[in-house]
Amino acid sequence: MKNTKTALVAAVAVSAAIALSACTPSIPTPTHSPTASSTPTPTPTVASAPMQQPVAPPKSNNDALVAATKTVEGYTVALFQVQADPSLGAEFMRGYVIPGSPMDQVMKDTVAANKKNGWYVMGAPLSWTTNYAKSYSAPSVTFPSKKTTQHGSVQLFGCIDNTKTNFAAKAGHTPAPVPKGTFPQVITVIYDNNTHVWMIRSDTDLTGTKGAPLC
Repeated sequence: MKNTKTALVAAVAVSAAIALSACTPSIPTPTHSPTASSTPTPTPTVASAPMQQPVAPPKSNNDALVAATKTVEGYTVALFQVQADPSLGAEFMRGYVIPGSPMDQVMKDTVAANKKNGWYVMGAPLSWTTNYAKSYSAPSVTFPSKKTTQHGSVQLFGCIDNTKTNFAAKAGHTPAPVPKGTFPQVITVIYDNNTHVWMIRSDTDLTGTKGAPLC
């Protein structure tokens, strides 16, 4: 069943950007050269939310699965940034999540819970592995154009690993009770024939479900 806990398990992907403090060049001496100053890493903002590049419609089932996998990998990167800094808001995910979809609502609920409870994440990215044997595609219809895309709707089965992610909380708060490990999931990814990108509609935790991928 997909719920906020599932979102927390799935919503850890890549370490947040860390601003590097500028280094002051050392004073030249006969035996030392000036030290080059480092360039600060830009801090993510809503305006800098990651957007996908348009891609051609899939020509086969395999094309669809590969493209959907790439979208999920990009989605987890953006998602980690939101988890690391909830002030970015669910809007930061607009390049990967279908507006008004179940995943959109989960994102809004998760961001709200993280802000309220002082939760955030640190550490390394999660790892998503697609189970190509179980995953499959089907035709999809994009509205309002009503364009049909063969292989445009993907049920992407696989495993998500959050063991390298650290779940933290601000002072005075308790970290989120998120189980650590590798978990089976299925993610629904749809090809938008208007914008020509793959977008995530929902995810479902398959832990304890018969026939789930072995993770």
